[in-house]
Amino acid sequence: LKSKITSLNRCFVVLICTSFLGLLALGYINRSTDMFQVLLLQNASKPNDFFQSVVSRFSLMLFNEEATSKLDSGSQENELSCSFPHLDPFHPNVVRLARLDRPTLSCTGALPDLTYIQNNQLIVNKTRIKENFPSSVVTCKYQDVIRKSNRDVLFAYSDIVKEFNSYVKLPSETEYFVVTCEDGLRASTSSSTLKSYSGSTSSSLVTVSSTRTLPLNRSYVNNRITFRTTYAPSPKPQILSKAYYALIPKLDNLLETEYLRSQKRLIESSPKETLNVIMIGFDGVSRYHFIRAMNKTYNLLVKDFQSFDMTKHSQVGKNTFPNFLGLFTGQSEEETRKWWDSRKSTDEFDLLWKDFEKAGYRTFFSEDFPKIGAFNFRLNGFYKVPTTYYNKALSFALDKDNDIWKAGRHCIGNRPEILFHYDYLKRFLDAFPKTPLFSLQYSTRISHDDVTMLSSVDEHVANFYTELNRTGHLNNTLLLTFSDHDIRFGNLRYTHLGDVENRTPFVIYTFPAWFLKKYPDVARNLRTNTGRLTTHFDTHATIQDLLYFKAGGYSPIHKSKHGVSLFQEMPRNRTCNEAAIPQEFCLCGYQNLLNVDANSELSVFLSEMVLAFLNSKIDYTICQNLTIHKILEVLRLHDVNGDSGVAKSIFKLKVETVPGHGVFEAVVESVEKSTGNPWHKLSKDNLKDIKVKEGVDRLNMYRGQSECADDARMRLFCYCKNLLKS
Repeated sequence: LKSKITSLNRCFVVLICTSFLGLLALGYINRSTDMFQVLLLQNASKPNDFFQSVVSRFSLMLFNEEATSKLDSGSQENELSCSFPHLDPFHPNVVRLARLDRPTLSCTGALPDLTYIQNNQLIVNKTRIKENFPSSVVTCKYQDVIRKSNRDVLFAYSDIVKEFNSYVKLPSETEYFVVTCEDGLRASTSSSTLKSYSGSTSSSLVTVSSTRTLPLNRSYVNNRITFRTTYAPSPKPQILSKAYYALIPKLDNLLETEYLRSQKRLIESSPKETLNVIMIGFDGVSRYHFIRAMNKTYNLLVKDFQSFDMTKHSQVGKNTFPNFLGLFTGQSEEETRKWWDSRKSTDEFDLLWKDFEKAGYRTFFSEDFPKIGAFNFRLNGFYKVPTTYYNKALSFALDKDNDIWKAGRHCIGNRPEILFHYDYLKRFLDAFPKTPLFSLQYSTRISHDDVTMLSSVDEHVANFYTELNRTGHLNNTLLLTFSDHDIRFGNLRYTHLGDVENRTPFVIYTFPAWFLKKYPDVARNLRTNTGRLTTHFDTHATIQDLLYFKAGGYSPIHKSKHGVSLFQEMPRNRTCNEAAIPQEFCLCGYQNLLNVDANSELSVFLSEMVLAFLNSKIDYTICQNLTIHKILEVLRLHDVNGDSGVAKSIFKLKVETVPGHGVFEAVVESVEKSTGNPWHKLSKDNLKDIKVKEGVDRLNMYRGQSECADDARMRLFCYCKNLLKS
């Protein structure tokens, strides 16, 4: 029986090999042969293992034909130094985990909106009160939400509480405020016909009187009668509605300065165009998952808006901060740490929007989930407000208000959180139709902890983009849709496709049609560059280039050290080294992918190095020493950066440790002692200069395991000793 099973396995292998060669001959597969050779050589003596390996890896050799067909003919894979493995975003193994069946996010049944804004007035919606609370006596009040002191994390509610039951005029400087409507009185008998009242109170009761005029044919004194209704006040008024508002004060005091700066740019530099910039970002979303979960939005951008999807975009750091440094400063984290450390504020960064502000633009930065904000997680944030409009105080107020999240963790009152922030951005765009604008809206909560939630807002985002287009906001704008880094958590990260997706954030450029028609050279280069190796260093260089687009005079922008403007054609032979992509995030090496036996001497040796690295990051007085529970996977990537005379081997390990069953992914870099032949026998004796790279990832959640550690970095690795005693 065993021999028959082996024979069947061999038949399957022959079938797969034949199919692969057929596709290769037909031109559907023009690369990934190295991967197939690796599998064959590695498992030739183990047919059963070979069968399993081919089946599990075959999807890595399939092409996303739709994406490939969009590449310029000058960007064919066999002509480029770096080849990415192309994946099917809708492979059944991934779709099963991606929860694409989630319904569109709806937030109803909690805290209905009882107020609205019209002509700078805050108005009580009496019709909605009558519909929802016909037996209530509703009183509303509002308080401003203000930034307190010079710290991002500090906010306060204004001392002045303004009560109203009809409407109130808002001061012109009003920016953020909260409105609370309460039922202060609960009638012991029906009071639905009560129109107005005056009354008196005792210690426990409230008596309300109302007078009505009676028909003349009845014998009452003066034809009037007084009704008295007794109420028992609630110990605490019941909150019927709570809503936060984010407005855009005009700040006319800035107009003169903005005008002078704008004229200086036009006179000294003479740029050919002045476009607005709208940047809309998502935390921790790979390109493939964006295509998968946000398919309606993706198709709207790529097909309807004729946008440019950078198909070989790589991240330059593990989490948001280093990737934001590349995007907004053009510097790597390593370069930044030479003159700055996290004890300082982030005010010292020369951020991209400052260049636009100096050129007369109004600037806007809004994000949700402030505790892990781009410049707040493990950082001190901004001591000074970094942009003209900055919502951090409001975001912290929202985060700390439990009443507002009753409809769900992605709902602010009865509105999806993402739409709450998009409404704020839309107000900004509507407020200044003739002023150049730079805006950044960044969404974290919807994707950070559970990336599968992203599909629930696809329709909302697509509708928002459609509305921006309908109202003309995209006619004079670069719309940049992007993510910062890969998927960090969840089941998707455990799949083989997740290994590749782990390094592929996305960036999609949307320009007005007239702009591309007017500048065909720019359109051509953008199209070609969709198939070239890019990073957010290039995004930074491109946005800077747009600010002084084809300038005929002086440009104050310094040439980027790492980035290349996408208005130019990107080099074909660009490597990860040249693009400043750290080796642990380089996908080029995946064309020479090797599975290493997890039980081999080499795997055990490498896992011990990773374990030593993990234990070096913890405080033994409060954290338990970790041990290896299981080696989950070891992969080898042969270095393709072309360093002369140096052959490198890069290993990626997934290990599970105890206590706590933490799952970690680490990259180990080494130099080969031998000739550099990628097929020689793998052994620790063939390697030297072995080191574990910084940026080890934890693939599962650690909430509840590391609260004893104050250092946020240590919490990633720490399992508190006091948990073992309990």
